[in-house]
Amino acid sequence: MIKDIKIKNFRGLQDLEIQDFERFNIFVGENSCGKTSILEAIFVCYGAEEAIDLIKIQNSRQTTILPTNITSIFYNFDFLKPIKFYSNNDFGKIEVEVLPKAEGDIFSQKEFSYASMLEQKIHGLRLTRKRDDTTSISHFKVLLDGKIEDVTRGNTPSPILAIFLSSDIEKWGLKYFIDIVRKEKKRDELVKYLKLFDERVSDIEVQENSVLINLEGISKLININFLGEGFKKYTTIIALMLVANQWHTHFCICIDEIENGLHFSSIQKLLTSILKLSEQIDFQFFFTTHSLEFLDISRRILGKKSKVFKVASTKEGTKTYPYSQEGESYFTLDRIDPRGGGQ
Repeated sequence: MIKDIKIKNFRGLQDLEIQDFERFNIFVGENSCGKTSILEAIFVCYGAEEAIDLIKIQNSRQTTILPTNITSIFYNFDFLKPIKFYSNNDFGKIEVEVLPKAEGDIFSQKEFSYASMLEQKIHGLRLTRKRDDTTSISHFKVLLDGKIEDVTRGNTPSPILAIFLSSDIEKWGLKYFIDIVRKEKKRDELVKYLKLFDERVSDIEVQENSVLINLEGISKLININFLGEGFKKYTTIIALMLVANQWHTHFCICIDEIENGLHFSSIQKLLTSILKLSEQIDFQFFFTTHSLEFLDISRRILGKKSKVFKVASTKEGTKTYPYSQEGESYFTLDRIDPRGGGQ
């Protein structure tokens, strides 16, 4: 399990440290305060594809990574200050450094002085991950048309595999996970969990590019899109958890805006199901939410296994304030922070 993370010079986060994570971690706060960036930092720190994961987080924001916007992942666009992540986990510690890449090498403060001129020379990113006594280096080059080439992947596996699910459910790869469920002969188990969401479900299958659901009392198979975003989200998360052990044995799943498309009764079904599955294989979750209903339901279902972190922009930079779900009478998004002052 991930215990903490320190983030430096990443997106809008200049210097942020978050400690004492629980099994389920929930980030709340106003728009653009840095909640999604925290999930992205965890994902890049523990992701499987290292430098390529930097492309994925840009794509998840519906932005194609280009040489002209590559510096946007650096705090205040200052690419001469490397992005750095430090994290402790149950197996040791990880350090990650991200620098821009130019022809032949990377940039450093010693070699260059005029950032505005040098920015035109950037064509990629280089990521260095240190785990205990091993070091892994990966990088990529992006062309003016957005094509990626010269990809080098690292050779040091992460002790925990991070998976990032953005707020755009269409990017989650539902069909991919359902295909694996079928190949791993876990379709019956998936259907059992889907019945907890909708008792009419009797089967699920993939035909060409569509995921189809068999509902009792309905004469034809129904495209999953007609059952709503909440059902698709629930199905994707459960399918992922059922087949995850073919990739790794320890996971953290980062889900942005978890409540999107979910009725409050569906939130309860989702949290109950993932709590049960997380007892069978090592999963840790990181959520962002704007929903008071989600907070209240998670407090009742997850209890002391969860923690809420309020993310706030202050004059001193981004700060987080932890709240234990256990014993809290209620939690509101506009609550005065624990120091006794407002944001």
